[in-house]
Formats: sequence, structure tokens, C-alpha cells
Amino acid sequence: MEGISGLRHDADTAGLRDVILRNAADLFATNGYQQTSTREIADACELEIPTLFHHFASKTEIMNTILKHDLGAAVEAAERQLAGRGSPALRLYRYLVEDLSVALRSPYAVGVNATPGLLKELDFAGARARSQRLGEARAALIRAGIDAGEFVGIDPAAASKAIEWTIEGSLTEAGTRSMSNPDAVAHQIAGLCLRALLVDVDFLENIRHDFPTAADEYPAQ
Repeated sequence: MEGISGLRHDADTAGLRDVILRNAADLFATNGYQQTSTREIADACELEIPTLFHHFASKTEIMNTILKHDLGAAVEAAERQLAGRGSPALRLYRYLVEDLSVALRSPYAVGVNATPGLLKELDFAGARARSQRLGEARAALIRAGIDAGEFVGIDPAAASKAIEWTIEGSLTEAGTRSMSNPDAVAHQIAGLCLRALLVDVDFLENIRHDFPTAADEYPAQ
């Protein structure tokens, strides 16, 4: 019985942490991280401050948890596609669809309004490192597309940053309305990004045609 009680306690703890993260994310998205207080987060969760601090030591820990959830899956998706082989354009498209599909469903998305300059702060070094890895993986995929003749000549780092802004803006917009089909939106945004890079925009139709049959990962060489 003690084991069952322990499992129930763990489930209750996880559920309350999720409530805190969801409410904090909503406040950060609406008001910005710096402008949101722990008191406001606790009030939104209908908790006392000591209870909030029992689950998260600080507002910084709450935001770091959100950023890890947000960036972790994106880094994994981008680096997995970078390590694969085959058309760079298809691999970039696959990364974008996966990243966006996950992010658009995230209950913790805070959007671009919540984090201006935040990653430059010392307290968010881990998130900054993940963001850098993500940007480098995107840029490397774009560079591979240029070398393969699929993408126009462009600064890969600048193109990666433009994609980042597009994704962040999409997440900010998604937070303001209900989204019935996030997968369809993910494909639309991925297509928008690819069109800006492709030498032959008609190639996008080939990519979309191949996408459903390309579920298996291209093995790394």
C-alpha cells in the first residue's frame, strides 16, 4: 500500500507541476517573463507561495523548465536530420514539420513576446546552449542545400535566424487562438520557409509528395 501511495503522490506532484507550468507560460506569453511575478503565477494556480516554491525554487527554474521542453525536442529533430543523408531540402522540411507540430501542440509555448534578450542572461545558459545548437544544425542543413544546388546562395546563419523568427512568430500567434489542425499549419509554415530557399520552387511539391513515404530515418553514413 505504501508503494501505491507513493505512486499517487508522484502523480499528484507531476500534475501540479504541469498546472504551474501551464499558467506560468500563459502569463509569460501575455505579460512577458520580466513583468510576471511569482505571486501572479501562484494566484493563477490558486496556490500559496510556499506551495509554488515547493515545486519550483524560483521563477527562473519555471522558465528554464519551459525552455528545456520547448528547445529540447527541436534540437533533437534538427540534429537527427543533419546526421542523415539524402536531399537536404527534404531533411530541412522534415525537421521543420516535426519542430512545428510539437511546438504548436505544446501547452507551454510562450512565443517571442516572452523572451526578448532572455537567453543572454546568465541564469539561462543551458537554454542558450540548446538554442545555439539548434541554430547551428539549421544552418548546416541550409549550407548542405546550397552545396547540393537545391537552395539559393544565402548566408546560412542569416537564413537559420530568419526561420527561427518565423517559428517564434507562429507560436506567438498560435497562443492567441484555437488551432484545429496543427499538423496542417506546420506543413504550411515549413513550405513558406522552403519556398524562400529553393532554387526551383516547384521542387517543394516533390518534397511534399515524398514526405509521407519518408517516415524511416535516412541512416547516417
